Amino acid sequence: MKRRNSLWAIGLAVATTSLLTSQLVAATTQVKLEYCNTMASISTNTMGGKIKLTNTSNETINLEDLKVRYYYTVDEPLTQTLWCDHAGLMGSKGYETITSSVTSKFEALSSPTENADTYVEIGFKSGLSQLTPNGTIELQMRITNSSWKNYNQANDYSYEATPNTYIISEHVTLYYKGVLISGSEPRNEGVVDAIVTPLELSYDKNKAVSGACETQITFNGNTLASIKNNGGSLGTSDYSIDDKGILTFNASYLESLAEGDYQLVVSFNAGKSSVIHLQIMDTTDYDFAMTLETLQLKAGEEAIIPIKLNNVSTGINNANLVFTYDKELIEVQEILAGEIVPNSELSFKSAIHQTKGTFNLLFASAEQDGSDLITQSGDMVQVKIKAKKDFTSAPFKVLSMKDIADAQLKKITVLFKVK
Repeated sequence: MKRRNSLWAIGLAVATTSLLTSQLVAATTQVKLEYCNTMASISTNTMGGKIKLTNTSNETINLEDLKVRYYYTVDEPLTQTLWCDHAGLMGSKGYETITSSVTSKFEALSSPTENADTYVEIGFKSGLSQLTPNGTIELQMRITNSSWKNYNQANDYSYEATPNTYIISEHVTLYYKGVLISGSEPRNEGVVDAIVTPLELSYDKNKAVSGACETQITFNGNTLASIKNNGGSLGTSDYSIDDKGILTFNASYLESLAEGDYQLVVSFNAGKSSVIHLQIMDTTDYDFAMTLETLQLKAGEEAIIPIKLNNVSTGINNANLVFTYDKELIEVQEILAGEIVPNSELSFKSAIHQTKGTFNLLFASAEQDGSDLITQSGDMVQVKIKAKKDFTSAPFKVLSMKDIADAQLKKITVLFKVK
């Protein structure tokens, strides 16, 4: 019993440390975009202003992964030019001038609106210094046409009538690896967005368990424009769409991807794009896999969600897990040990942190003699939740999985996947 108590003391300390660490390492990509209009006149031959990007996350970001779009109407079919007068980066290395590394391109909207038929996309060349946590970029840009004719800014989507003041504009958009993370794109009234569901997909390279990787597209009168992974377009040999709108990613393409998480941007001729979160895994050499099902709930509905262990091939003596969830989307009400946890009153502990949007799961064999290990597949825990908003997705994500070991305290390999 003394060994058991000491193990719990160590385990609980590790759980606390794990939670603190996970909060530091599991940040999502968060960049604040602010825009300052320095050309306030409605009629002007030069549009533009200042753009400030601030890394508000705790991860370092490659500048080449960031793109800013400014939307407007060209008014006349003339060649457009972006002038970057200055761009400066303030980060961990101090101040750097990066004006010569700013890139731009002009694109016509495939579905023009009353106040936008064109956007300029501003980015950065590869190989630049990175944007470290709390680091900022400030650039000053101007847009002109080849005849220096006046623009009418009154019909420009991204125009802001608040001169010389930085604001967070919903009409200037920011993308990270091709995924919209700030602002709203212009759209035609009356356009019905295409629907892609589910948006959480996984593919296992383990031939014994791999299956079709597919989702359903309801086009609502739209047509597919492109599917991009990290900015690169997929070819028609990488996927197929049948007459029922079933989008299937071909095995040859999935096998070419390294294990990890991917965001595939599915764009249409009109309306919003959809982002498919794709997890590539290979459980061939793993001792077991932890799985979580996607589900659909409406606001106010409750559900009990199992977190399952599959393909358990060796006894599990201890495990320390931390999960995260969107506290604006769901409320985690209760966590119960599942059917496969032996001696759960002594061996299993959990803690819910509502204000942080996390919960801990800690399992440690109570007897420490090999008699009460987790030895079978099934529900490890059941999590009771209540939806605050409508959603269709997996309700949790793993922040950390630590101290997973067998009876000899040898590390066990485990994979988490969403089905």
